[in-house]
Amino acid sequence: MRIAYLQVPLSLPELNQLIKEFPQFIFLSFPKQSSPISKGHWRKVEILFGRRLPCEDLQLAEQLKWVHCPTFEVNTLCLKDIEQRGNILVTNTIENNSFQIAEYVLAAVLAFAKNLFPLKEVNRYPHLVWDSKWRNKMWTLQDKIFLQIGMEPASIEITRRMKETGMRIWGMNEEGTFFPHCHRTLSFSDLKEVLPLADVVSVFFPPTKKYERWLGHEELNMMKEDSILTLLGSAKLIDATALIALSAMRKWRGILLDADYQFPLSTTSPLWHIPNLIITPEVAPRPKKSNQEAFKIFRYNLRQYLRGHFSEMKNLVDPSILYGLHEEPAGD
Repeated sequence: MRIAYLQVPLSLPELNQLIKEFPQFIFLSFPKQSSPISKGHWRKVEILFGRRLPCEDLQLAEQLKWVHCPTFEVNTLCLKDIEQRGNILVTNTIENNSFQIAEYVLAAVLAFAKNLFPLKEVNRYPHLVWDSKWRNKMWTLQDKIFLQIGMEPASIEITRRMKETGMRIWGMNEEGTFFPHCHRTLSFSDLKEVLPLADVVSVFFPPTKKYERWLGHEELNMMKEDSILTLLGSAKLIDATALIALSAMRKWRGILLDADYQFPLSTTSPLWHIPNLIITPEVAPRPKKSNQEAFKIFRYNLRQYLRGHFSEMKNLVDPSILYGLHEEPAGD
């Protein structure tokens, strides 16, 4: 009997649907189990519906042929080892959390523009509040230049929300093609020209090795003094060592990093000590929707998998493009 291991919590009706439609499988459903399934079970698992696959479990899973991740982020899968095996399909769930992500960017930009974080620190000394220098360093977003890099669905929603603030919106993607809600559209080749002009730089890319350290020392140094930087998606997009070095000059008004790390960022990382830097644990897409979309895609893909129609499976992921995300982030 073939085994599908379900790490994702499913409702009883959803589980019954799978059992009825796919009687050739035994569905192991232990989403709340504190300890992993047995080594004997791992050796018989053909399909994993979950977001955690350490390398040691993959070594046991001799019959594993397909992994479906219930979220967009696949960085908790041992992608390098999966790619080396060469015979395991990987699919994911592309959630439509654009609204939440855009809200998060807007909140960060407003908080930095209005000096909410420095003023919170000043509150520790009540007698200094009305004499604080931050009273005279407020921004209005009207006519500030907002540069959005990367044209994911969330990026489009970010530009829509930021346009409502009265900012001048510049959109940048690889080819400089049409970018909704933008006053100006740019290509990646224009990056060095426009970085010194942007008041806010917002970056949102899907995880990929292609743009590793895309924002290096030269690019970061080009950014406007007192500008705001928000980075969502992959922590690998930015050269953390360069960020640490340049931050000694207190260049930025504020930095938000809501990026994925394969490992929790070390408590000794210098990133924690950068002035005006806020590090958050991949919370921009939250509150996330239910697992219903992930279940629908898994069920659809399971039908294609059993028919051998692998090319028709939704959201196929190429591990060879992504496995570089498993390295420790620079700056630790």
